[in-house]
Amino acid sequence: MDMPFDQEALIRSISVSPRGKYVLLLGAGASASSGIPTSSQCIWEWKREIYLSGNPHLSPSLLADVSLPSVQDKIQKWLDQQRTFPPANDPQEYSYYIEHAYPKQDDRRALFERRFSGAVPQAGYQLLAILQNSLYFQSIWTTNFDGLVKQARKPHHTRPLKEIGLDTSFRVQDLRAGDECVYVVCLHGDYRYDRLQNTEAETNALDTTLRERFIDQVRRQPLIIIGYGGRDESVMKALETAVNEKAQGGELYWCMLRDNQISPRAAALVEKAKSNGYEAHIVPIDGFDNFFVRLARFIYRSGPEAAEVEGLLSAEAPERSPFALVGFHPDDDWIKSNGYPIELPRDLFQLEVDGITSWKELREAVACAPIVAGLLKGKVLAIGELEKITEVFNGRIKSKVERVPLDERDLFSSDTVVVSLLLQALQQSVAQAAGLEPKGKAVLWDRAKYQTVPHGGRRYRAYEAVRLSLNRAKGMHFLNLIPSLHVTGEDGAEAPADTAKELKRQILGRQWNKNYDDALEAWRTRFLGSLGSKSFSYPPGSQNGFVFKLSQPPVLARILLRTQSSRRALTNKPGEVFQAVTLAEPQLVFGSARGGVRPKDVHPLRGLVNDGPYDLELTQAGFTREVRLGVVCPQGHEHTLSRYLSNLTVAHPSVETKSEYLVAYPGFQQAYRIPLRMPNPTDKEWRSLPKLNLHESDCLSGQREIAGAIIRQIDSLVEVASIDVVLVFVPTAWRAFEIVEDEKMRLDLHDFLKAYGAQKGLRTQLLREDTLQKRHQCEVLWWLAQAIYVKSPRTPFVLNTDDPDTVFVGIGYGYPRALEEGGVVLGCCHMYDATGQGLRYQLSRIHDPVWRNRNPYLKKDDAIQVGLQARQLFYETYQRLPRRVVIHKRTPFLKSEREGLTQALQGVSELEMLTIEFEDAWRFIAYNKWRNCTDLFPVKRGTLLVAGPNQCLLWVHGSVRGLIENNKTYYQGKSRIPAPLKVTRFVGHAPVEQIGSEILGLSKMNWNSCDLYSPMPATLESSSAIARVGQLLSRFGPETYDYRLFI
Repeated sequence: MDMPFDQEALIRSISVSPRGKYVLLLGAGASASSGIPTSSQCIWEWKREIYLSGNPHLSPSLLADVSLPSVQDKIQKWLDQQRTFPPANDPQEYSYYIEHAYPKQDDRRALFERRFSGAVPQAGYQLLAILQNSLYFQSIWTTNFDGLVKQARKPHHTRPLKEIGLDTSFRVQDLRAGDECVYVVCLHGDYRYDRLQNTEAETNALDTTLRERFIDQVRRQPLIIIGYGGRDESVMKALETAVNEKAQGGELYWCMLRDNQISPRAAALVEKAKSNGYEAHIVPIDGFDNFFVRLARFIYRSGPEAAEVEGLLSAEAPERSPFALVGFHPDDDWIKSNGYPIELPRDLFQLEVDGITSWKELREAVACAPIVAGLLKGKVLAIGELEKITEVFNGRIKSKVERVPLDERDLFSSDTVVVSLLLQALQQSVAQAAGLEPKGKAVLWDRAKYQTVPHGGRRYRAYEAVRLSLNRAKGMHFLNLIPSLHVTGEDGAEAPADTAKELKRQILGRQWNKNYDDALEAWRTRFLGSLGSKSFSYPPGSQNGFVFKLSQPPVLARILLRTQSSRRALTNKPGEVFQAVTLAEPQLVFGSARGGVRPKDVHPLRGLVNDGPYDLELTQAGFTREVRLGVVCPQGHEHTLSRYLSNLTVAHPSVETKSEYLVAYPGFQQAYRIPLRMPNPTDKEWRSLPKLNLHESDCLSGQREIAGAIIRQIDSLVEVASIDVVLVFVPTAWRAFEIVEDEKMRLDLHDFLKAYGAQKGLRTQLLREDTLQKRHQCEVLWWLAQAIYVKSPRTPFVLNTDDPDTVFVGIGYGYPRALEEGGVVLGCCHMYDATGQGLRYQLSRIHDPVWRNRNPYLKKDDAIQVGLQARQLFYETYQRLPRRVVIHKRTPFLKSEREGLTQALQGVSELEMLTIEFEDAWRFIAYNKWRNCTDLFPVKRGTLLVAGPNQCLLWVHGSVRGLIENNKTYYQGKSRIPAPLKVTRFVGHAPVEQIGSEILGLSKMNWNSCDLYSPMPATLESSSAIARVGQLLSRFGPETYDYRLFI
């Protein structure tokens, strides 16, 4: 039985082989993370330059990210129309396009000098320099002419290096086993010294001397090919000549990015080598840099080289500057919070107990005692009377029961063990004092106050309740009160979770700004009455227990303005702790329907109606003449669906909902300035699904049958028709089969179809039968039209930005519900120029995540790998590193993540790492300064509150005034009051207003919606969604996908 040969086996073989035995052949992929474009990237850059020079009226920004398939399609279609250029993927593309774009050899040399002069060798090359200096690789052959092998050497790498190029090919005769020198042979020349070979005529044949020596080494020594795709004819011919004869000690290891497809010619080469006695394998790796990190760490385990390796791979994360609002002036305006100052006990009991090793055992031990207890680092922490604690654990106490002081680290976060214990003790104390019922660890409810509500044929009681939360900000502790409900049946049994959730949505959804304030006042009165402060002891009624002192008034935040609003001095109000500002609504950029400067508008739909989409130029130039829709529809629904889709092409003047925001739907062509071609049920672009035999008793089999039928029709559709988007109609009868889930799994028909389409480059849009019956058809038509236009693929609008050199990266994870059943898929989102264009992702498997509270985190090596993938995306998009990179994540950045990402992104001048999450506890009530009362509408969208040195609250969701009419306020969703985002900075120095404005802008970049904004920035919404869908992909290599495939 043949054992699999992977990169670990190759690394072990190199480590035990005689020094200098292995030979390397490097291709352009080795230099990608160092800023050198691969041959494929070069081809598309040259194609773009030819395209732009042939179409001078087009804005280059429309084709900025040439690595996107949608951009490549536009360019390739134009090239094909000229009938003079080779077809896509022609073997001679590289040499043809470099010669066509730059016919003069001097121009080609100048081009490469400019591209290579700023390149800096990254980890892979630097580690290779250490290995070569130790003679692990005596000879390195390369098709590159970037000079990075030598550039990576350090002054203390004293082993002589001989460089051999086209003009010095005679030196290759010096290359022999046992030589103390090391060699790098540039097969196509070195841009610093030699004439370069890059056209067809130049690369068709290698220098004879170099070719013969290369063939001889391949036959006699093990060859590792890495970063080379097999594109140029001369090197492939030499390799084929070598393996056509019997091996004389030669071996062949073709390293490929994991899950990428090797070319048929390269695969045939490996098989031919095997047939002629070579040990030959295709070896999956995670990239050039990653391979040499693994190799160097395996070989160098001690000594100066080991220290040098770790020194290269270590980087201290940059520092962070505190958030501060500078240059603002106070306004006579504020917002009121649900937080009340509280003094907490400063100590608790600590002891070691025999036989208590789990939280379950501890809970059982203290179940009936007036004690709150928890486990921390093997010790029991307890709040209660000493006598009761001694009694409960009698005979099992191994140490003295000590009353230990608490420090700020114990109280810093609301989710620490200590804060959880304090909250439970406070809950029970307040319940006793105020005559309330405790529920769980943090909820109190009032048995006397409830309303009876019907649901699902039964009647339920919704009791007034409040959730408690302890938090720290500005060096103080606060108790936050969050009004809620406790739902039971009429028999007192707790309602099912889904029922309780729906009834809370119905009742609490109407608890708007003033109503929420009234509810808070009621609970404040219940807790404090008219007292300025009140103490609560635990155990309840104890005179010598642990004391909590709650005070009023509630905390306020003063609103600041850029300009001074009043000449009179404004005194601080009681409770004023925070300061806040209101950021301007970000502007979007649209087409140039009127010509001249690109128009801007804060309103996405109004901007489209007035000025057309951002890429209007492409339509006006005739490069895209229509949007072509394909349809997959179950039998029996053809007439209904066809009639409904016809509504897309005509105006819908009625605005049934959201009149403060929506504008009348003008019809697809009037909005997007391009026709929508929709098929009839008899056209080839329309596919009808046969009737399926589905049973709700077996939803899993039903979903599989539906999915199989759909993809068969999609495959059939794309074989016979040229389409931009496939619309799949989902009838109501399929509802039970759309999502199949239990505690261990969740199978979603939508996600399956997106994953299938992504692998085939198809963009799909699901349309449910229920949607056709919705009352608010203006909104539905806008949503469907926008989705089709974006997926066609086109660009409706982008963000207006004054900083074209900032890039945003969102990190999101997808993993199975049963963590033991699989790994983690990471989605990496990239949006350049802060405009929301060029959204691309890489998916890669995280092999060894760190799990905390069921959330995955990256070890340093994984963080380096993620950073290197992002780095390569930057080079693919910009051909350089951006000045500033902002990384968004939903969970905190561990030290290992900060250091790994910093190491991988060396060369980026400004790096920001921000955690963005929904704030769980803090809520604020808007105040109307003109009427001197609580406002009818909630806190304004764009309100930014500094909550601490490294933390701020940002209202992405909130009220917006004057979108359509100056005297009207729009509150998206109109449900209760908005929760802010909590933004925590771990690395970076940008002003807090800049951070907030960027997040606010990115919240408008969800092209799959016609809303004004999404609750999260696009970086996190889409990266999380793509990681979830990505679990279903059959390939998990560092694939790059267009964002539109997943929305």
